[in-house]
Amino acid sequence: MTDDRTSGLMALERDVSRDLARLNYPPQNWVPRRVGPDGQPLLDVLVVGGGMCGQTAAFALMREGVRNLRVVDRAPTGGEGPWATFARMETLRSPKHLTGPDLGVTALTFRAWFEAQHGEAAWAALHKIPRLDWWNYLLWVRRMTGVSVENRTELLRLLPRGDVIEAQMSGPSSSTVSARKVVLALGREGSGAAQWPALPSFVPGKSNAFSRVLHANDTTIDFTAWKGKHVGVLGAGASAFDNAGSALEAGAAEVTLFMRRPHLPQVNKSKWTAFAGCLRGLQSLD
Repeated sequence: MTDDRTSGLMALERDVSRDLARLNYPPQNWVPRRVGPDGQPLLDVLVVGGGMCGQTAAFALMREGVRNLRVVDRAPTGGEGPWATFARMETLRSPKHLTGPDLGVTALTFRAWFEAQHGEAAWAALHKIPRLDWWNYLLWVRRMTGVSVENRTELLRLLPRGDVIEAQMSGPSSSTVSARKVVLALGREGSGAAQWPALPSFVPGKSNAFSRVLHANDTTIDFTAWKGKHVGVLGAGASAFDNAGSALEAGAAEVTLFMRRPHLPQVNKSKWTAFAGCLRGLQSLD
């Protein structure tokens, strides 16, 4: 026997399969085959990063008939992106009605996924999307769209080779491949490694350093170890507040946030993304 949530989701999955079939998804690959400089078949697109943006980029390419692609991620399955790793907020900050990973397929929206399991009344009562629900939803979309992610595979370097790009990777799929295009969907870590201030009292790599100083994006912070202690947080952005709240909930005696600004930022510069036209027209703005 199946419960209402399971049967509702199964019914939705039938709708998704029917909608995708009516959209002729996935269409036949139309890009002419080509051999790379190494004599091996050339990859049309390599997508680096299998989180929300990476899997959506792959879905979009497959919808357009670009199917000779690979998606790699250095994390294990389910560990792509921040949702079940270092994100610590209970709910997403963005409005619940925003769409994106569905690419306009109604049955693939978060609302459809949520209502199939909890009903329309529960959706109406929902204020913000629970973070782990969003994580599970993204994994479901990936499964329904057939996007395959090669996990524990890390990009080491990119090298130009004429009109193609050579990508050197390590992991179970360790290899060197050539691709026409590379999509870097590296998320929050896309700008490089975690940034550490040059403090005389803290030198990364020392044996005792990480027992006292940690980064907000560390996935293994044991907040219970700070019970009854005074904790300082450098920064006063969203992650700073999330980690401060986690420390207090775990029993920290006091948490103090330090920032360079004279006042807390009052404007959310990402708020415009709540309007669909912003993302579609942003690149054409002066």
